[in-house]
Amino acid sequence: MTDLEPTAADLAAIEDEWPLIAAELAVVDALAAIAAGETNPLARRRLFLARRRLAAIATGFTPAAPDATVFRPIPVRSTCRRSA
Repeated sequence: MTDLEPTAADLAAIEDEWPLIAAELAVVDALAAIAAGETNPLARRRLFLARRRLAAIATGFTPAAPDATVFRPIPVRSTCRRSA
């Protein structure tokens, strides 16, 4: 029988990907509210902002492999040089 618990590496990957997951959930939540009949301007604005936030966050992630469903944050490189 195999162990079904996530490994430390799995948990770390989820933690790294969490901002993207949360942004995707916000879009789904806004879409669900509209599908449930909430069609006021505030609901549409909420969807617009959720999609915009998702797009902004997604630009900071890259697929772990060409056909992967797992995404990793793009490393941020500092443009500042340290003086010795």
